[in-house]
Amino acid sequence: MASELYNTIDAISREKGIDPQIVVSAVEDAIVAATRKYYKSQENLRALLDKDTGKINAFAVKTVVESRDQIEDPNLQIAVEDARKMNPGVEVGGELHIPRPPRNPRPHCRATGQAGDFPEGSGSGTRYRLQRVHFARERSGERYRQAY
Repeated sequence: MASELYNTIDAISREKGIDPQIVVSAVEDAIVAATRKYYKSQENLRALLDKDTGKINAFAVKTVVESRDQIEDPNLQIAVEDARKMNPGVEVGGELHIPRPPRNPRPHCRATGQAGDFPEGSGSGTRYRLQRVHFARERSGERYRQAY
């Protein structure tokens, strides 16, 4: 069974005649941007939307290297001994996904109409926020087509 968030994305996609995966990608990209801003990080971040629960997971992706001496960029690489503390099955050359949950989720804020961690059923504002993300993507696509 799909979550309320995914059902909203699906409804917007049908309404606008676009692929739902495009809207899901836009939501994931927005979460990555917000996570990067929140953590003030230059790490390689990714986000995934779970279709069934509606939960959005943000995580940093680091490449596993053999030793601490081989680390060129600590934002992008991690030593195998440190990586195995988090995931014992990781190998050199592989990727380690480090969760980036919200540090201090805010309660619902009446002034802005936003919820800190967007729980299931976060209200009618969810549809409005998704439409804003979609329209922003549409406008940037139009500017690109006009330029070329």
